[in-house]
Amino acid sequence: MPLAELIMPDAPPHYGASRPFEAPVVANVVLTGPGARNEKRHIEVDLRGSGLSYSAGDALAIVPRNDPRLVETVLTVLGIDGHAEVRVGGGRMRFAQALATQFEIAVATPRFLNLWAKLSGSTELRALAAPEKTEARRGFLRAYHIQDIVRGWPVEGLAAEAVVAGLRPLQPRLCSIASSPAVDPARAAITLATLDYSLRGEQRLGVVTGYMAPQARPGTTLPVFVQPEPRFRLRLQGDIVMIGAGTGVAPFRAFVAERRARTSAGRAWLVFGARSRRDDFIYADQWDAAIEDGTLTRLDLAFSQDIAGKVYVQHRLLEHAAELYAWIENGASIYVCGDAAGMAPAVHAALLEIIAHEGRTSPEEAAACLRHLARDGRYCRSIY
Repeated sequence: MPLAELIMPDAPPHYGASRPFEAPVVANVVLTGPGARNEKRHIEVDLRGSGLSYSAGDALAIVPRNDPRLVETVLTVLGIDGHAEVRVGGGRMRFAQALATQFEIAVATPRFLNLWAKLSGSTELRALAAPEKTEARRGFLRAYHIQDIVRGWPVEGLAAEAVVAGLRPLQPRLCSIASSPAVDPARAAITLATLDYSLRGEQRLGVVTGYMAPQARPGTTLPVFVQPEPRFRLRLQGDIVMIGAGTGVAPFRAFVAERRARTSAGRAWLVFGARSRRDDFIYADQWDAAIEDGTLTRLDLAFSQDIAGKVYVQHRLLEHAAELYAWIENGASIYVCGDAAGMAPAVHAALLEIIAHEGRTSPEEAAACLRHLARDGRYCRSIY
C-alpha cells in the first residue's frame, strides 16, 4: 500500500468561543429605510474551509471585540496604564488587550457596582448595592455605564488587577441564522439591529451591533462559530406557524428557504411585526415571492406605528384565533422568535387565551396544552 494511503488526513479544526473562525464577509446590506428608529442589517459570511456546518434554526455566534475608542476611554477615566499586566485565565496579558478582548466594559453589572462601592467608599453606591434595592439598582445601571460610574465616583491609585475583579467576561453574541444550508451550505446570513444611542451626552454602541456590524464590509472578517439550537428545529413536513418581530424574523427566512429547497409538504403561516411598513418591513420582497410560489401560505403583518392604537403580533394572533386554533388542532408546529421581555410573553399569553377560548377549556388546561406541544417539539421558542 502506498505510504500516502497510510497517512490520515488532518481532522477539520474545531472552532468555538476560544478559537473562532475568521469568516470573510461577503455582504452587508442595510434593510431598513431612513425613517427607521434603528437600522437593521443583513450580513453574510463565507464558511468555506472552516468545517463549520449548520441547520436551519441554529445560531451564528460572533466573538466580540470592544471598540478601541471605548477601551481608551475606560483606561483614561481609570487612570491606569494599558501596558500594565493582568491575569486572565491561566496566563497574563496587557490590561488594554484584556479590556479589548476579554471583558465587558460598556454596561455595568451588579458585580462591578459592588466592587466600586467598596473601592470608592461611597455610601450612595453601597446603598444601591444592597440586596433589597433591586429596582433602584436596575434603574441606576441603565443610566450609568462603567465609564460613568468611574467618572462620578473616582478612585485614585488603582491597580489593574483590582478592576478586573469586577468585570464580567465578554460573551459571544448569538444571532439566529437567516439562511438555509440547503441553498448554500458555505454561506451563513444573519440579521442584526444596530444599537447606537446617546447616554449622558455621549454616543454608546453595542459591541457587535453598534461597533462590529457596521464595519463588517466585504474584504473584512468576523470571528464566528456555529451554536446549534436543537430545540428550534424546523419540521420539514406538516404545517408551521412562524411568529416574529423585527430581527426575530431571521430564522423564518431560513425556514422558508429550507422548505422551498426541499419541496416540503405542508402549509406555512408567517406573522411578522415591526414599527412601520415603509421603513421596517425587512425582506418584504422575499416574503412576497414566497407567497407567489406557494412556499408561504399566509402572511399577516402588524405595524405598530402605522395606525392609531398600537398593533403587535399578539393582536394579529387573537384576531385570527379560530383559524390559528384549527391549524394547531391539525398538527401545526408553532415557532416564536423575539425578545424575552415583551414580545415572547405577550405571544405566549395570546396562545393561552386562544387555546382556552377556542378549545372551550380552562386556563390551566390551556397551559398544559402548550407544555405538551413544547414537549413534542411543536411549540419552539428562540428568545433573547
